[in-house]
Amino acid sequence: MDQEIKSDVENKPVPEVMASDVPQLESVSPEIMAKLKSPKKGIGKTVIVSLLVVLLAASGAAAYVWRDIAARNSEKAQVANIATLDEKIKGLEADLLVANGGVATPNTGTGCCTGVAPDATTIANIKASITSGNTAALEGYMADAVKVVLAMAEGVAPGTPTEAVTRITEFISAATAPWNFEKTADELGQYAVGGYGPYFPAIAVVGMSANSKVITFDFDCDGKISRVFMASDASILQ
Repeated sequence: MDQEIKSDVENKPVPEVMASDVPQLESVSPEIMAKLKSPKKGIGKTVIVSLLVVLLAASGAAAYVWRDIAARNSEKAQVANIATLDEKIKGLEADLLVANGGVATPNTGTGCCTGVAPDATTIANIKASITSGNTAALEGYMADAVKVVLAMAEGVAPGTPTEAVTRITEFISAATAPWNFEKTADELGQYAVGGYGPYFPAIAVVGMSANSKVITFDFDCDGKISRVFMASDASILQ
């Protein structure tokens, strides 16, 4: 029996498949065609969304940079205004000195009259205190109250010589030796006409470290240090 069935199967002709019997693309339902085409639309939407994300991120970064620059310029302007007011105070007190017949008012450390430079030995010792790192020695050359100003930061009220020395020590701890206190007149002139110009009077002692940190010492009418100005980099002074 098995042999007969096998023989029938082997001898049975295979029906011919016609091309017309194969479903054509046109005969596919609209629903299926929509699904086949929908991924392309999805890819397009994804690209558009990605571009929008990139554009939003770029605009956010640009806004941050603009705000940062504006804030820095505002801080610099505020510090410069404080320095200008300090100089005006000195000028007014100098006028008062003349009106008083040359009798100085009590020294408050903020400029009792026109500042005067100390003697050469004092200046040499001030420079040595920075170059050697022995900042404690500065206290002996300071007024009762000393204003310490850091560029690009808010101004502070005058403090004690000990407080001033502490801030100076913190500042020069990040400086690289050697210090140069022999800046040329041209270099000092550039600082004097910049936004921080009032911190660079002719009598100021100015030093710059090898990594461009700048410190200046200004004096009152007794030749005492009444103001210290510090900048983390010379590039911000011009």
